[in-house]
Amino acid sequence: MHGRPPAITDDRWPGIRQMLDSGMTIAAAARTAGVPRQAVYRRLQADAKAD
Repeated sequence: MHGRPPAITDDRWPGIRQMLDSGMTIAAAARTAGVPRQAVYRRLQADAKAD
C-alpha cells in the first residue's frame, strides 16, 4: 500500500458513526475523534457507495 494511511481506521469508525447517529454534527464528531472533518465526509461517502 502506498501513500498516507487513512485518518479513520476501521476500528475507530463505529464510534464516530455512533456520534453522528446520535445527532452530533460532522464537525463536532471529527473534533472529538481528533480526525479531519473531510476524512469523516470521505468515509461517509465510501460507506454510501458500498451499500
